[in-house]
Amino acid sequence: MDDWYQLDNTGKVFPATASKQNSNVFRVAVLMKAPIDPQWLQQAITIVRPKFPVFFVRLRKGLFWNYIESNPHDFQSRPETLYPTTEIASEYDGPFLMRILYSGSRLSLECEHAITDGMGALSFLKALIYYYLQQGKTTLATPANELVNISGSGIDGIEDSYLKYAKMTPKFKPAAPVETSNAYKLKGRPLNPVGHNVITGVLSAAAVNRLAHAKGTTVTGLLTALLMQAITQDLDATQLHRPIVIVLPVNLRAYFPSTTLRNFFGSITLTWQPQLNPDLATIITSLSQQLQNQLNAANLRQMIASNVSLARNKFVRFVPLVPKTLIVRTGFRMGGNKSTTLTFSNLGVVKLPADMAAAVANFEFVAYPSQTNPVVCNLVTFQDQLTLSFNRRILEPTLIRNFFAELKRLVHTDILIYSNDWGLK
Repeated sequence: MDDWYQLDNTGKVFPATASKQNSNVFRVAVLMKAPIDPQWLQQAITIVRPKFPVFFVRLRKGLFWNYIESNPHDFQSRPETLYPTTEIASEYDGPFLMRILYSGSRLSLECEHAITDGMGALSFLKALIYYYLQQGKTTLATPANELVNISGSGIDGIEDSYLKYAKMTPKFKPAAPVETSNAYKLKGRPLNPVGHNVITGVLSAAAVNRLAHAKGTTVTGLLTALLMQAITQDLDATQLHRPIVIVLPVNLRAYFPSTTLRNFFGSITLTWQPQLNPDLATIITSLSQQLQNQLNAANLRQMIASNVSLARNKFVRFVPLVPKTLIVRTGFRMGGNKSTTLTFSNLGVVKLPADMAAAVANFEFVAYPSQTNPVVCNLVTFQDQLTLSFNRRILEPTLIRNFFAELKRLVHTDILIYSNDWGLK
């Protein structure tokens, strides 16, 4: 890896919008079957660092864009003391754009979205688990380079895949954008103290897959429909005119071959006009058509090309960084995610070799809420454990309670629910 390089096409936006109300920080965590040993962890970080240099960087300001460069400072993991996905702050995190925390048997990697996305962070975390277990003298049959993409110092790991596929995209009319300017917004009283409260539910992945199959949809389609139904349950007749809008981040590596550790995701938007006593099957039918229209390689490729063309516009490129940041920040505050009811992120299925999996209890994935999008929902699956985490800035748990109650009724199985209990005074 060079000493410095440009942020990827998506990463350029995040530094301008980061704040205490919108941290742009997400978490990928592993729950081990034994308490975390801080000494083993620090030794594992030392081994991983030269293999994943894209994570050990600091943000710098250029004339036209922010950029990142190699960070020579020592990096230390530390015990977890605050709530998840808090903003990256120099007084706590030094000049790095990520942190590694431990608490009991939980090992958490939290990253500023400017440097990577969920899949990139998961690759890093898998390697960290691998070398952590080695410090404890665990015999691992699988070579590290076969476990994950450990090419962060090579061209594949730091590739801006947005640019690669934008150049390969023929002119094509994408799916019509979804009108979301008048979306229903979740509101509530702030937590006390202010922060993020995470409520997590764990249940059988096989049971949810069977239910999705029976309903003629995917797990993502089923859970998105249940989220829309749960939101609608709390509405009265005067609130039905605003559509419920859920944004789904999409891992573009599933459609376009890439081993980049940097951001390579897009987003699609699903909408539902709420009704009193909504029928789940009706919502699923509507979402299935929307997913078919948007979730295909041709549409996603055009989305990539459109986003890249905006960033590479000559006027945008040569506006100095200070006014450019002000424009982006103002636009985000005035519009931003105000057109979204909720974001639902599915990290997918985490796979590990049997000798590593034997030491792991589960995984968690937690994205950040914001002032205008105060509740987010996140999903990750490991073995037969489907883990849903709601991260919220507001006290009201009605949506979450409605969602888990209906999911439990439909799957006919228990759901293990736990929380960090932050802000409930």
